[in-house]
Amino acid sequence: DIFMTVFGIAAIVCVRAAVVGRKRTAWLIAAGVMGGASVASKIPGALFILLAIVLYLIWDRASSRGAKLRAAALYLGLVSVLVFAITHIGVIHGDAFALPWSEGSWLRVLVERQTDAISYHLNLDNPHTYQSPPWSWPLIRTPISFMSAAAGTVVIKEVLATGDPLVWWPALAALVWLTFHIRGVARPAAQVAVIGFGMLYLPWLVTGFGRPAYFFYFVPALPFLYIGAATAIEKLWHVAVTKHVLAVLVAAALVFFGFYYPVMTASQIPKTRWRALMLFEDCDRLKGVDPDSFEYRPLSRTGLKPSSGWCWI
Repeated sequence: DIFMTVFGIAAIVCVRAAVVGRKRTAWLIAAGVMGGASVASKIPGALFILLAIVLYLIWDRASSRGAKLRAAALYLGLVSVLVFAITHIGVIHGDAFALPWSEGSWLRVLVERQTDAISYHLNLDNPHTYQSPPWSWPLIRTPISFMSAAAGTVVIKEVLATGDPLVWWPALAALVWLTFHIRGVARPAAQVAVIGFGMLYLPWLVTGFGRPAYFFYFVPALPFLYIGAATAIEKLWHVAVTKHVLAVLVAAALVFFGFYYPVMTASQIPKTRWRALMLFEDCDRLKGVDPDSFEYRPLSRTGLKPSSGWCWI
């Protein structure tokens, strides 16, 4: 998810550079390369390519509609597909000189591999203790513990994949505000935030139900959440009352991050402090188990019932 997001954001940056700078074709090709690398990292990276196309069509006011569509199809579409295919050289084995649709041809094997992977993930039904519904991701309802261990009897270290609620929750409000005030703020930034967040997150509300989905799937939408927050702050900072409220909120978010830094980096902390940081313990897997004990964390978490409530453990 991290690589997919980095390449996807790079594609958006290249599209913006193509619109406002010189060497438009070179920047659009670079955007296509970054988009292809994003999809090669993970299939949902295709959403970044669609976002790049949408933003390019909105931002390019100098070209005709036909010229924009041709450029988008060639540089953001075809180049991305070619880069995606090239990354499979040496991984996919088949006859490169056979007709594409013939049995055993390299291209057919590539397509079959992707359809098999998509089918596999769409039909997953094995429950996992850390799965969570997509609507809950921005609320930080079920963060994921990637590593946890007891260092002695009273000391714990953990890597908890979580977010800062004092950043995420106000940022969600900022995105809603930007949606209705998009014409009154820095429009390109607001467009990236609102359209980007919508295209990278909202599809999960449809495809993420009925199968295991996880909190870290929200990673690609995070840059747009932060862009939305920064854009709203820049606009509202000039209002005296709002400026003070925002300053307090930013300071509180930094303090919160400081408190939670140890459980994000596997730093050793006392078990009592770790328990204090676990704000929500409505965890089905803890019923009948002493939360102070680390034995309840199994090596394999598949097949366990997901939590129906807010659970940070």
